[in-house]
Amino acid sequence: MKIIISGTVDLDPDQMAAAMAAAKPLIEGALTQEGILDYDWCPDPLTPGRLRVFERWESEQALRNHFNNHWYTDMRMTLAQFGIRGADVLKYRIDAAEPVYDDTGTPRADFSGLLLWTSKERVEIDGIQPVDGNLLSLNRQP
Repeated sequence: MKIIISGTVDLDPDQMAAAMAAAKPLIEGALTQEGILDYDWCPDPLTPGRLRVFERWESEQALRNHFNNHWYTDMRMTLAQFGIRGADVLKYRIDAAEPVYDDTGTPRADFSGLLLWTSKERVEIDGIQPVDGNLLSLNRQP
């Protein structure tokens, strides 16, 4: 199941440019890891000293490998040198993904169809039990 990491890290605002310069090769290195889909660390345009973190991983194993890799440990040590003042970073397991805009160009908040991958578990959705390890596709009417 895909994982998203999203949040903020607050640094000394006077150190932001230096922190981003030091982090750039570590971000580039992290992007070479197997299972990485996105790895973005960007300054928040409204809050001085705040970094916005967004990462997407193919699986828990890919994220676990990242946590055990020097790109991750080097990033932690590097950012610590620039006065971390706080952090609020969470991880999310993703069970469904769809485009924001439907075929007519209309943005939709609901999920009109649902793709669910089950692995070694039985999941019940609306009374339907998928077979272990199979992809289940449900189409909901809008």
